[in-house]
Amino acid sequence: MIDSVRLRLLRILTLGSAVGVFGTMILGSYTGAIGAGLACPDWPLCRGAIVPDFRQPGVAAEYAHRLFAAATSLLVLLTLVATLLWFRSDRRYVVLSVLSFLLLAGQVTLGMVTITSGLDSLVVTGHLALATTVFGTTVTLAVMSVTAGPRRPALAATPA
Repeated sequence: MIDSVRLRLLRILTLGSAVGVFGTMILGSYTGAIGAGLACPDWPLCRGAIVPDFRQPGVAAEYAHRLFAAATSLLVLLTLVATLLWFRSDRRYVVLSVLSFLLLAGQVTLGMVTITSGLDSLVVTGHLALATTVFGTTVTLAVMSVTAGPRRPALAATPA
């Protein structure tokens, strides 16, 4: 029963991670499309504040993108922790969970560089390309967990 609860939690985390990455990408695209990419010109704060003044144009969109990215980062981290704690015997999950987390760490760093570079076009393009890669790894994990779940080592037969 514990294994089924753990697998259910892993499925929730992997699906949440994939949906979160996709949502973050959509919010980032929207933010750029409305010209609000530099509405928060500093990082990690926004206009020098943890909670900015939302009356300024574009700040709500940029801040929503950042909050969504933070929540998604937590989901990816929790997926990694759950995989390492409960499913470390299945190397596929371990590799993809570690890869997702490392790619996401790079993505967050590139997001910072996107802001500090003043939206340099190559950096913005790299930011989207890396986001797409993170999305791919999280979707792969989600599909694997929903369709089959991690492989567990066979339990040794107990003598009668």
